Amino acid sequence: MYDRFAAVYDAIYSFKKYDQEVEKLVEIARTRNPQSKTWLDVACGTGAHIEFLRKDFACTGVDLSEALLQVARAKHPDVDYRQGDMRAFDLGKKFDVVSCLFGAMGYMLEQKELALAAARLASHVAPGGVLLIEPFVSKSKFTDGNYNLMTAQTEDMKVARTNTSRIQNGRAEMDFHFLVVNSKGTDHFQEVHTMGLFDHEDYVRALEDAGMTVTVEDEGLMGRGLYIAGHSQP
Repeated sequence: MYDRFAAVYDAIYSFKKYDQEVEKLVEIARTRNPQSKTWLDVACGTGAHIEFLRKDFACTGVDLSEALLQVARAKHPDVDYRQGDMRAFDLGKKFDVVSCLFGAMGYMLEQKELALAAARLASHVAPGGVLLIEPFVSKSKFTDGNYNLMTAQTEDMKVARTNTSRIQNGRAEMDFHFLVVNSKGTDHFQEVHTMGLFDHEDYVRALEDAGMTVTVEDEGLMGRGLYIAGHSQP
């Protein structure tokens, strides 16, 4: 997964206003802890948020996809990028801010996996630090049979991506087809992504079980909400 998608990832998501998202995230983090200096972004992808975070924070990125990390490393060779599974990774240190954005926790398929990921994320938050989680589309708002088309271009290619989303066995199954054209010709490939469908209570339970106190901003970065968590006081 993401093996071939990685090469066109930044083009497809060029519509996202990463700079504005980071501005909001930093404001939240600084409000919680004005002295925040270190930031861990889990499921960092190609480092699109780190592109802006690194101006003010010492950043570390973790992602399961080595293909995405290769793109990130090429852009930011000075950033510490690690390959790891959010359910099991252990960097052996803590950070002032830990984030998991753009619905990446949706790749957890069951509540048990969601709880494992929440516990791993929480374990990397320093005392007084903050954990920021942007959820995937909630179970109650996911539309079975939704379909769309996205196009993008860079200096050396044009890309079209189609997506049909369905509910299969209580999970979201998204069938992506990519058409990439450049001076060498046209390439087509497919990726099917399966995502867990959770609601608000599922995220809150997972975070509270990990020892976190949780507040929620309903709008978040792109209308999906944002979970803001810190360690519960003993």
